[in-house]
Amino acid sequence: MFPFAWFPNSTNDRAIAIRIGSLEIRWYAIFILTGAILAFLWTRHLLKKDNKIASMYDTFFVLVIPIAIIGARLWYVLGDLEQFKGKDFLYIINPVSGGLAIQGGVMAGILFGWIFLHKKYKDIPFSYHLDTIVPSILIGQIIGRWGNFMNQEVYGGCVRASKLWFLPKFILNNISSGGACALNEVNQPLFLYESVLNLIGFILIAVVLRNFWKKYRKPCDLCACYLIWYGLVRVILEPFRDEEFIMKIGNMPLSIFTSILFIVCGVGLMIFARFYYKDKTYPNLYTNKYSIEKEKELQAKREQMIKEKTEEILKQRQENNVTNSES
Repeated sequence: MFPFAWFPNSTNDRAIAIRIGSLEIRWYAIFILTGAILAFLWTRHLLKKDNKIASMYDTFFVLVIPIAIIGARLWYVLGDLEQFKGKDFLYIINPVSGGLAIQGGVMAGILFGWIFLHKKYKDIPFSYHLDTIVPSILIGQIIGRWGNFMNQEVYGGCVRASKLWFLPKFILNNISSGGACALNEVNQPLFLYESVLNLIGFILIAVVLRNFWKKYRKPCDLCACYLIWYGLVRVILEPFRDEEFIMKIGNMPLSIFTSILFIVCGVGLMIFARFYYKDKTYPNLYTNKYSIEKEKELQAKREQMIKEKTEEILKQRQENNVTNSES
């Protein structure tokens, strides 16, 4: 029998997309990777639009994906320590065994970006990378949440199916936490709500604000808006989650605490930017001392070349006038 199969055992385990022999490729991985690639392509589009080298983030993308996954895994482990008691280290860090927390991945990615991009591109302010890359993460989150749908997770409490009449049938018929709801009831699809809210956030931050917010905008503002938006989304939705999917340290809900931390950091970053970058305006939003001095140096060279060329032309004219008068 041919060892390759699409949608194998879909009635028993719809989370598996492809099986090749003993190798299983899950929908969750496909959605996460697809979202990451689309986010990367979006940043490439922004680089071209900003007249920068389109390949600037290529190496960073290859490196940051596994780092973000490790960060997401470790944050998940931190929020469910009881589950991992007595487990070996390889099992704990292995995301294939199940469990990722997006917030941990975001924090790990930003930290790695500061180390990698800040060092590699010293002539480009780190604020530019933050405002270009961080809001693009929303694309990955929009698509990645559908991996939770395939895994039948990130659900809310039970409600009558009739109250969710606006949902497509393929969603309505597949939102159940395994018999926890009564007859004619289904779980609230929190994964869908978060996906839609992230889509709205992406349009507002990465499209509208990036292109049309010019007055009073400062470096890091778009990154700050992402932190505030995503923090608010999670703070609002997290209390409605099924208790099984709420990450906790002791009695403290880690995901809600992290979301509040995101909001505080976002607000703090916007306040800090207005003091630290008080002389920045939209035309010189992402310039730094190095690039300003470099531009001045180039301008001085241009002016010197113009001066020399002008003197050369004037001298040539004088010589032509003398020759004409002698003849």
